[in-house]
Amino acid sequence: MGIDQETYPVVAILPLVQVAWADGTVQANERELIIHLASRSLEINATGMTLLENWLKYRPSDAYLQAGMEVLSALSKKTGWEYVSLNTLNDVIGFSWDVAKAAGGLFGFGRVEHTEKEALLHIATHLNVGTHSNIEGILKPSNGLKEFTASRDSLTPVTKAQGDVGESTRDVSFNFSMPKWAQTYAHLVFYGQEECISFPLGDQPIYIGRSKECDIQLRYDNQASNLHCSLARVDKQWILTDQESINGTFANSQQVSRRVLLGGERIQVGETTFTFMLGSA
Repeated sequence: MGIDQETYPVVAILPLVQVAWADGTVQANERELIIHLASRSLEINATGMTLLENWLKYRPSDAYLQAGMEVLSALSKKTGWEYVSLNTLNDVIGFSWDVAKAAGGLFGFGRVEHTEKEALLHIATHLNVGTHSNIEGILKPSNGLKEFTASRDSLTPVTKAQGDVGESTRDVSFNFSMPKWAQTYAHLVFYGQEECISFPLGDQPIYIGRSKECDIQLRYDNQASNLHCSLARVDKQWILTDQESINGTFANSQQVSRRVLLGGERIQVGETTFTFMLGSA
């Protein structure tokens, strides 16, 4: 899911994202409220906020949303986890209600659509918060919306990043004419029909696309853009960034604008798939 021990609090925001996408689009009020709750109420770090930006720009798959609820439910039962507890589940439902209300009118004074009510009931039932059919009877708005409207003028804007996977048989050209890395920290691996090619990753960013100027050229992949995406090591983190490609960049089947890679991810560029592997071997 792209979540590690440093960013796990962001999983508590995923149900809110599910409610926001219930009607097929994330409205401006919903987006602004979710970002506010993430940064102020749960103190999500920068890496977690990058994940959240992806979720708000590209709808997570049903399987991803289901996995997120299972993770959230499991974490709430563990001890020693600062941000996720049994109380968190109730907060999530309350915040989710705020998000649903935000979609209906100015700062929540509108009507909650039936699609959003269904999403709220599904979340509440799965997290064992309530199972009644009258969603308005079991969900009470949190004070998150009130705090949000009161401090809206002082909000610090979040910087917006630029903007099923199988084996590929596309021709891939690896450009090794660049200077040798002083040290190799990871590899990008391509599995062809009869070959496995490993491209070492060092301190300099690499670019992937159809152009011959790219470090990895996808010459015959018509679904790839000339400059499709980049991969760089920044502050000891590996950042995958979509370079405003036409067909998007995917990590583990989820479309992303920018994502921190933890190792083992399947990266899809056009119709070509790579595996990101940590380590110098």
